[in-house]
Amino acid sequence: MNLDKRPLFIDATFFLGMHDADETRRRQSVQFFIQHMDRVLYMNLEQVGLCDDVIWARQRAEQDAYYPFMDNLHTLMDIRRIGYQAEDLLCATGEQRFAGLSLQQACTLAQVINCNGYLATHDPELRNLAQFGDWLAPVAEYHNGEFPPPLQPLYQQSVTLMLDLKGSRYV
Repeated sequence: MNLDKRPLFIDATFFLGMHDADETRRRQSVQFFIQHMDRVLYMNLEQVGLCDDVIWARQRAEQDAYYPFMDNLHTLMDIRRIGYQAEDLLCATGEQRFAGLSLQQACTLAQVINCNGYLATHDPELRNLAQFGDWLAPVAEYHNGEFPPPLQPLYQQSVTLMLDLKGSRYV
């Protein structure tokens, strides 16, 4: 699977995965972002909003520890926040292959498919659906690494905020 030639999307589970209490998911997300620091990533506006909703619901001290990292990451990385197009919504609501998914999951996948991209996600329901396997980025273990300065110390500070994939509103 050549991730270099197709647009690469991330969802809220993967972005917030950098602060997941599960060490495997956390390491997968962190190493993915480290590996792709020089790459354009895409995130739909709904997924950005889901991240904001989760973080704004946390205690102020956790927000204060988290936001310097997130702000700098968004400044240093080219993460393009994009909205849905009409064809994404028509695909998500009109095609049988999306039946049984939440509207959020269907719209996110339809956007990725319509852009001929890959989706980096920790969403267990999506990861278990074989019909979307060609559209999901692999989340295998990556080599250890660190964010470039000044991100690494900000990341270390930010992990005072830890999230639970199952208990959070982002899945």
